[in-house]
Parts: sequence; structure tokens; C-alpha cells
Amino acid sequence: MQKLKANLMLGVLLQLTAMATPSSASTGEILFTSNRQGGSFELYRMAADGAQVRRITPERGEASDMSWSPDGSKVLYAARRERQVNVYVTSTVDGSTQRLTNDPLPSTMPTWAPDGKTIAFVSMRDGSRKIYLMEADGSKQRRLTQNDGDDEISPRFAPDGKRLAYMAANEKITPRVSVADLQTGAARIVSNTPIGSFETPPTWSPDGQRLAFSVIKSGTGQIISMRADGSDRLQLTQGEARHNSPQWSPDGKSILYTVVPANAMFQSIYVMDADGKNARKVYGGEREVLMARWSERGDRIVFVELSADGSKIFSVDTQGLQPWRLSDDSGADTGLEVCCNVARATLNR
Repeated sequence: MQKLKANLMLGVLLQLTAMATPSSASTGEILFTSNRQGGSFELYRMAADGAQVRRITPERGEASDMSWSPDGSKVLYAARRERQVNVYVTSTVDGSTQRLTNDPLPSTMPTWAPDGKTIAFVSMRDGSRKIYLMEADGSKQRRLTQNDGDDEISPRFAPDGKRLAYMAANEKITPRVSVADLQTGAARIVSNTPIGSFETPPTWSPDGQRLAFSVIKSGTGQIISMRADGSDRLQLTQGEARHNSPQWSPDGKSILYTVVPANAMFQSIYVMDADGKNARKVYGGEREVLMARWSERGDRIVFVELSADGSKIFSVDTQGLQPWRLSDDSGADTGLEVCCNVARATLNR
């Protein structure tokens, strides 16, 4: 009888361990920033199960605004070196690094075009924040628009690479979703949010037909979905909570977002259908969730949670089950980007 009880307890223990241990079948890689080596937040990468953690940035110093290349073979980021903030690119295959901008004023927010041939970034070289384009090797740097009165940030290429969504603001309006046609150069604000509110940077649906973003007013926030020309505008959330940071699932059928309910202390993770139906809480409520992203296949959610020992990276399945802690015990980890939804280079560094 004692032997039978011991075997039963061992079986239960093994089941619990399996639930809490990241699966070797997990795919993709995670890019993040961490101060685990003391001081500056530097750039790291790890496998989707938390293994094979490696530092990417070759020099010590602050790094942020990272972006995977479409094939996962390179990483763009902004880094402070020699009292300047410039855009750099590092190979995840051989570790080689190239500085792409050389501005006395900050260059930040770099992002890849879907074909990996063009990069958009934000620079203050003309006195205010403007979006620029350049080739993948840093050549042919040029301004996206000639709207001198606007402050431009947060560039996001459409999946077809022919359009670029971004945020524009000026003396008359708070940040608004804007779209530029990269073939004609035409650019305009496409949202019509009333004065007194501000919008958050949009994300493209995988088919490139729609944009999702939040409208924030007086502490509450609602998620909006609309076509890229501003038509067919839908409010997907309701109530007094702050709904924020919408992210389309890889198949475009769901939207991941964060929620701070009215009178609540902490932000939680929610998922809803792309039309706003079937909203459900996936994780959170006991501690602050700082950010969340879909996994490569869309079967898990990777997020940063503020724990007792600092901010750490976790993942959970889309039903809120099988939470895995991916961070180790050293330092604070944050700034997530997950790679990739297409075939990528072998990551062997």
C-alpha cells in the first residue's frame, strides 16, 4: 500500500512538473533587454523555452527599440555609444555589427520592411522627430514625408511593404494614426478620434487590410479596428477599463491586448476574436503585466510580469494554462520581440 501511494504521488509530481516546464517543442526565439550583467539594459536572445540565453550587443551600453529581420538572421536596435544614440544592426549568425546612422541627435525606433531590403527609423536630424527610410546597409537615407509641422514616430510597415503606418502629432492635434503610400509618397492622418483623446501606435492585421490601436481618454482606453484608409471603423471593447496594446494573432483571427480594469491595481492579459467577440481574460490580476506578445505559432503568449525579484519573462497558453517562467534569477528583463512567422536563418551563434 505504501509503495502504491508513493507511485501515485510521484505520478502527480511528474504531471505538475510537466505543466511548469517549458516544452522542447516550443519554436521561435525571443529578443529582450536585460540588466542581468549590471547597469545598462543590453540586448539578449533566447529560445522560446528560455534556454540558450546569449547577449547580442557586442559593446556594453543601453540598447532598445529592437526589431528582428524577416528571416531572423539580423537584429536592428537603437543603442547609446559615445554619447550618441544611433541605429545598429547585428547578425545573429556570426555576431558582426554595423552602425547604420551617425547622427549627433538621436536616431531610434528602427524597423524592417517585410522583404528585409528597407529600414524605417525616427531621427531628429532636422530638429524634430521625422521618419526616414534607408537601405538595409544604411545607404540612401531619406525622409518619408515633407510634413514639416508634424512630429512623426512609431513606423510600422504593412505586410505587403507598400505602405507604412505611423503616429503623427502637431500643435493642433495629439498623436494620430497616419499611413504613407511608399510608392507615391502620399501621407495623411487616417483616424478621426475626437479632440481630447490620444491614440497609440497601430499594428497591422496579417493580411494588411486593417489596423488596430487604442484610443485613450481620461484614464480609459478602447481598442479600435479600421481599414488602412480610415473607413469601417469599429470599437471592439467597451466599459471603463483601459484596453491597450492590441496585437493580431499570426492567423489574424484573434487580438491579444492588455486591460487595467476600473479601480484595479494591475494590468492583465486578454484575448478576443478579431471582431471583438468572445473577450476573455487569459492571465494576470495578482501582479503587474508590463507587456505581451504572441508566440511564433500563436499557440502561446509571451509576457513580462513584475515579480518580487524584478521584471521577468513568462509564457502561457492561450487558455491561461501551463505558465512557464523563462527568465532566470539575475537582473530585470523586459522589451519583448518574438521571431519569426516565416522561415529564418539558422541561429547558431
